[in-house]
Amino acid sequence: MIVKINSLIDKELIMKLHDASRAGVKIEMIIRGICGMTAGVKGLTENISIRSIIGRFLEHPRIIYFYHGGKKRLFISTADWMERNMHSRVEQLFEITDSNAKDFMMTILSSNLKDNTKAWVLEGEIYRKLKPEAGEAHHNTQEFFIGKQIGH
Repeated sequence: MIVKINSLIDKELIMKLHDASRAGVKIEMIIRGICGMTAGVKGLTENISIRSIIGRFLEHPRIIYFYHGGKKRLFISTADWMERNMHSRVEQLFEITDSNAKDFMMTILSSNLKDNTKAWVLEGEIYRKLKPEAGEAHHNTQEFFIGKQIGH
């Protein structure tokens, strides 16, 4: 499971993520802003990794990717995972079925997970700035997409 959202503070959703992690589901989260979960806690969130990308753009995509039983499903949403969005607002979540749109959304997710120049990784309750390993290519997801738009 891969989740790209702006905020995660809804207690019910956090508990569901804990349940999934305890059941062995690997969850990669890209959370730009507020995060109310601690990553890497043995027996609770050890299967959950959380990162934040802080770059020149204020991004707002909310993308959720599931892979189960050989089937891939990809959704986009208007809602961040906050109590007010889940209980007090009208929000939308819908599945992406167009193959070109799916490919583009997967490129967004994979690029965000490869970012090693603007990404911060949550370790326990502390964010650590990622840096490319020795010999590893630098990848800045926002610059990558700028390059795609201008043909580089």
